[in-house]
Formats: sequence, C-alpha cells, structure tokens
Amino acid sequence: MAIPIKPISIRGLVIAAALVSALESVLIWANVLQPVLSYSFGNVIFSLSRAALAAYAGISAAGSGTRQSALAGAKVMFSASLALCVATLAGSFLALPPVLGLNAGMSQLPIVLVFVLLSNTALGAILGAVAGWVAPKLRK
Repeated sequence: MAIPIKPISIRGLVIAAALVSALESVLIWANVLQPVLSYSFGNVIFSLSRAALAAYAGISAAGSGTRQSALAGAKVMFSASLALCVATLAGSFLALPPVLGLNAGMSQLPIVLVFVLLSNTALGAILGAVAGWVAPKLRK
C-alpha cells in the first residue's frame, strides 16, 4: 500500500534551498563548519542536499516537460547560490569568517560570485532536466 505524499511546490523548494544555504552560512560563521570551498564532510552534505532539492524540483515539474523541469531546477539552485553569495558579501562587510573561503579583499570577488551564481544555476538546470526526463520513464 503506497503512502500518498503531497508534492512540494517549486516556491517551497526555492525557500528550502535558500534556508539550507543560510544554515550552512551560519554554521560557517559560528566556526562549526569550514568554508564551502574546503569541501569538508559537512559541506558535501549541504551540497548534496541542495542537489537533491534541485532534482526533486525537476521531478515535480516533470509533467510539464523537460524544459520546465530544467527551469525548476535552475530556480532552486539559483536561490541556494544567491543565499551563499549574499552571506559571503555580508560576512566580508561584518568581518565574519568567509563563507566561500575567498579573501574578502579580492578585487575580483564580484566576478567570482557571478561565476558561482551562473555555474550553480546551470548545474541546477541540468539536474532538474535529467531528473524530470528520467522520472516518467521510471514510473512506467
């Protein structure tokens, strides 16, 4: 007997992804976790949770086609990356430990943050599209 599970809206997944990134940022500021670019076990768990949220967004939008699945995954990963970038900027202004592990005095920091946003958004689109394409095939 299958247990019915109410699907989570894309808006809810976007908020959840931003909260996951915000929680990771707070743990980094509290020196519980190392910066994101150190790839410690805790950072990998947070990265996998963001990837799982993007894949679930793609699965939940699978009925509308692969393009909508990709868009849903991109939205989720964009919000998660934006939360990390905002935390990086806030931490550099407040002299907190660096969230991404980058030197706050870098003149190229805005370029790096834009690259982080674009690459993670593209990764979310790929994850969402693949999950949205595979999910209907596995249901058959």
